[in-house]
Amino acid sequence: MKPKCTSRWVAAIASCCGAAVCGCAPEPPIALYSVTIPAVVRAGSPVQVHGRGLAGAKLRLVGALTDIDLVQTDSRADGSEIATGNLPLAGQWRSGQRFGGACLVGHDWSGWQACVAVDCRFRTDWRAGSMALATTTLAWGAPAQVAAEDLLLPGEGEMAVDVDNGITVTSAQLTTNQASGRGLGTIGVVAPHWTGVTPGLHQWRLRLRGSHAGQPSNGPWTATIAVTLATPTLGSPAGPSPTLLRRGDKIPLMIAAVAPGAELLVGGDWLPASTGAAPIARAWQLQALAITGPATIVPSAWYLTQVQPMLDLGARRLLGSARLRVANGSDHWLSAPLAVDWQPKTIQRIELVGDDGWDAALQRLGLLAVSAQVRLRLLSYVRGFFGGLPVQIEWRTAVPMPGEVLSVHFLDRDPNGLGLFGAEAGAAKDVGNRDLGETLGGLNTAAHAAGLAAYGGIFAGEILGFSRKLQPASAAASPELDAILGPWCPQLGGISATAADAVKANAAIDLVAHVVAEVTAHEIGHALGLAADTADAHHSGDSPGWIMDAGAARPFDERAGLAGAAISQWGPVDLAYLQQIFAN
Repeated sequence: MKPKCTSRWVAAIASCCGAAVCGCAPEPPIALYSVTIPAVVRAGSPVQVHGRGLAGAKLRLVGALTDIDLVQTDSRADGSEIATGNLPLAGQWRSGQRFGGACLVGHDWSGWQACVAVDCRFRTDWRAGSMALATTTLAWGAPAQVAAEDLLLPGEGEMAVDVDNGITVTSAQLTTNQASGRGLGTIGVVAPHWTGVTPGLHQWRLRLRGSHAGQPSNGPWTATIAVTLATPTLGSPAGPSPTLLRRGDKIPLMIAAVAPGAELLVGGDWLPASTGAAPIARAWQLQALAITGPATIVPSAWYLTQVQPMLDLGARRLLGSARLRVANGSDHWLSAPLAVDWQPKTIQRIELVGDDGWDAALQRLGLLAVSAQVRLRLLSYVRGFFGGLPVQIEWRTAVPMPGEVLSVHFLDRDPNGLGLFGAEAGAAKDVGNRDLGETLGGLNTAAHAAGLAAYGGIFAGEILGFSRKLQPASAAASPELDAILGPWCPQLGGISATAADAVKANAAIDLVAHVVAEVTAHEIGHALGLAADTADAHHSGDSPGWIMDAGAARPFDERAGLAGAAISQWGPVDLAYLQQIFAN
């Protein structure tokens, strides 16, 4: 026999609301697990309902004559739902009326009515009362919290705080949230025009005012409050010793008493101190930074996307000072200068991006089921081409690489319609690799305007252009590709590999990975400013094994690393160039 419920709801009243329904089985098609409602409710009070089958239902406080519409329903991972609503403004509510239960209405499941216990009472009035700052130490740009006995919750009305600094009275919106309750609210952000632009001790008076159900109310002015406005400071956790700084890394400066939304401008006078270089005083200013850290008055470290101005000085070491400027229109604060001693270094970060086009290419080649093995082998070969250089190469993941990044995108076919295996799509050579943050993929309008291949990327599916079977008239076609890839590539008459074929397909995996890695290194070389010692994009003639030779001078056997072929590597002039651009 199935157990029967012996009570309409289980008496499990939380501090202000909510309870569990009877734990009997089986669970009906509609269920109510909990109701979150303030202990004191007014017209517009927020209500949250957790249950099942909430769409189209309403919530009825037991004894009330007006139901609450559940206007928004969100599904949870466990299949339950969270619905929200607000108490409607209706004449039937009675001031002081208490409610001990809440039920879902609007559904009829053979007489079943899902209910829970609540404990709340209704009030019709609201009067703005006295208030106080939750803390009297504030930071420019940071939210300020206020404490009061009875604040309006979202949906119940509007509130503001008037700030009297002795000269002017300004107002700021005051907000609350249901989780914090009626005792704590937040004022937007502290602004200099509340206090003047001088940090330190200030005198304020505050007043709470607002409107509930269309009835305005003003609270009393507080007595004068001593408010301490924190001074923005700039410090160095590394101390006075020289700091190794790489482009795109965290700058070793600590910034305090500044909150999100503030503008940061760091600048100074810098002296190059490299050996043999005459001191050159040059003032410069870095870009404005957006703070993304927490709104707290504690030291925090910030990112700077580039330190290009330092490299432009041609110095291996930079001595000087920096200041922090916190600004909002005409209001600004300037920190005391901080002496710095930096040694800028450059590291090139590269991310390899395999999207749907990459999967399409592997499917065309019959290797989609072993894509993980192809990716790992490809990554290993590309890293090998840049071995010994400060180049960091990763496959793109959900966690972005810091700083400036060269993104290399792998696609299937050449969108330029030229049958290219890869294209850098840059309109001009980046001699010296001044731009570390580039995208090797997608449309490059400048390249298109210059009459070059408009779309960049690595077009892995075009490897079949080296097939003697598919391209019998091509001088670049290779029977080795057909022999190694043919058993797995459907276009060559093969059967696509399965996950169990990883060992059997090892030769095909290695061939595809090496050929794609070689063209990837070639296109990355273009993005770094190669070929070296020439105004052209490639070296003239054929220097066996040189990665930056033109395509016709890099036969398939060489690209694939087959036995007897010249080993793919940087030509001496190109390697010297790479070592030079990463010396600073």
